[in-house]
Amino acid sequence: MSVHRDQYHLVTSTQNMENSTKVLEDDALLDQWNSEFVDVLWSDTLLLVMYILIGVVGNSLVVIVYTLRFRDKSEDRFFIPYLAVIDLIACLVCSSFGIIVNKYAVTFTNDPACKAFCLLSLIVTGCSALILLVIAVHRYQKICRPFSAQMSLRRKKLNLIGCISVSLLVSLPSLAFYGTSPVIHPEYNITGTRCANIRGPWTKGVAIAYKAVILLMCLGVLISLIVIYCLIGKAVFKRITLNKNRHIHTSDPTAMSSATSSDTVTTIVESVSEDGRKLARKSIPNTNRKNISGYRLSVMFMIITAVFVLCYIPKIAMMMFESKIERFWLTLDISSYGAYRFLYTMYIINSIVNPVIYGFFDRKFRQELLSLCCCFKVS
Repeated sequence: MSVHRDQYHLVTSTQNMENSTKVLEDDALLDQWNSEFVDVLWSDTLLLVMYILIGVVGNSLVVIVYTLRFRDKSEDRFFIPYLAVIDLIACLVCSSFGIIVNKYAVTFTNDPACKAFCLLSLIVTGCSALILLVIAVHRYQKICRPFSAQMSLRRKKLNLIGCISVSLLVSLPSLAFYGTSPVIHPEYNITGTRCANIRGPWTKGVAIAYKAVILLMCLGVLISLIVIYCLIGKAVFKRITLNKNRHIHTSDPTAMSSATSSDTVTTIVESVSEDGRKLARKSIPNTNRKNISGYRLSVMFMIITAVFVLCYIPKIAMMMFESKIERFWLTLDISSYGAYRFLYTMYIINSIVNPVIYGFFDRKFRQELLSLCCCFKVS
């Protein structure tokens, strides 16, 4: 009996050693497989680090300038600091998530972190899109319907709360459709895990239906933004053309040059006094500067929206691909994986270029930023 027992222990220990050796070999192969992705994605990871640095600095300056240096918070720039906060969060969350996914391409085992990152990414994306839509409606009222009821401060705050609430409600179901998912290497016969779509007790059609709802909402917002800003652009172009024609017919060249360099336009009114010899000069306030400022803000928001559309189209397209083709990312050649990852994270660019657009188009923002920088230098 002791001989059989010794043989049994010998066989068991041999099997355990073989299993341990196989586990070590599988771990080594898995690390090697993950390293292949890390090597391919290093340039995309470097870009994501730059997104964080540029986005945090730029959007922080926007928040500081628009909240501390602008006294009137109820005018045309009301939404800008809130949009900057959303962009700041997007840069931090989405870029950090992208870096982690690149580093642990097939070794991502933290399921709660995967779900949390996906949820936060969808929330900030939805908030940004909906706030841009509210801004577009606000600009349409200011430019195309200037004499009708305008958006009050209370309505702006309610719209802001509504954008956050809708984005949160639409994003919550993503907790059921994203998480850590097993992935098998076709040659090594090893199993890794990645943060991606997951298959639960539901059918494939449920996941596609949820992605289709998100897609339809995104397309609806994008189409609405394009239509609204086309109407705004048409109205701005028509008004600028009308003002030019009016100045050409009613003003002489010397009056035009002096009018453009001062805050008021001085028109000479030939009012004859009692003795019939005196001419009175009357200064009429110039509303042209205010109109031009409003037009520049409208153009600024147009460009912000155009950048938003261009940056999010690749993301939306790939979301549909990965919903329709469950193993979409595994069908990609590893050499071209980096290009696809760049396109997939391209939407983050939208959050880092907005401060540049503000600085280029908003003259008052540039002045306040320079004034703030001078204050820091003096102190």
